[in-house]
Amino acid sequence: MTDHAPRLNPYAPAEVVEQDADEVHHPSNGDLLAELRQPLPVWRIAIRWTFVCVLSAIPSFLLGMAVTNNKQIAAMVTGIVLFCVFYTWLDWRTASFLWRHKKSVRWTLGITYGTRVLISVAVPIGGMLDIICGVASTTLVEKLTGFQFEPSGAANDLSAFGEPFFPVLLTTLIQGVLMNVVLSIYGIVVFGIVLAIRAMSAQNELPTEKTIAVDPSSLNS
Repeated sequence: MTDHAPRLNPYAPAEVVEQDADEVHHPSNGDLLAELRQPLPVWRIAIRWTFVCVLSAIPSFLLGMAVTNNKQIAAMVTGIVLFCVFYTWLDWRTASFLWRHKKSVRWTLGITYGTRVLISVAVPIGGMLDIICGVASTTLVEKLTGFQFEPSGAANDLSAFGEPFFPVLLTTLIQGVLMNVVLSIYGIVVFGIVLAIRAMSAQNELPTEKTIAVDPSSLNS
């Protein structure tokens, strides 16, 4: 009597190695994690990016208050709010993209923006980067609008300063863009390091071959 049950393949691998989360695929869309991981509600995304943007803006905000003699706080706050809205929309818009669910990308984003928040809290350190981007942004706005930014100090009246809302807002936005360019370069470096570390970890965790003894008589049953 012939047994129609599937026979044991003696050449089959001894065990199935669990794939990395980044390599789990689904026949329909190529990524099972994208189906399982639900995006955060918009309000939670907004809270997260408001926290990041506000803390990151501390050095620039303090410098801007000194330069504008506290007369254009509204323009700077408007610029920060616009960045919060933009980051919230971008995070929400890309939440379902497959690359957002890869560990290397999540680690890179966390390290990059975590570093930015940390150096912003340490105002003297973060202030150096903000000063460089601030000087570049004010110089560009002066050339584009003809508006002259005067240095603050006891000898300067600054009575005429603070009237133009738009130049200060434009300066805030340009400085934010320049800061994001710097962050992007830093993020690319971090991404490369993360990939290298994960590649080395994967090599160290390669499964060793195991030999399974198979009874020849069981193959003919």
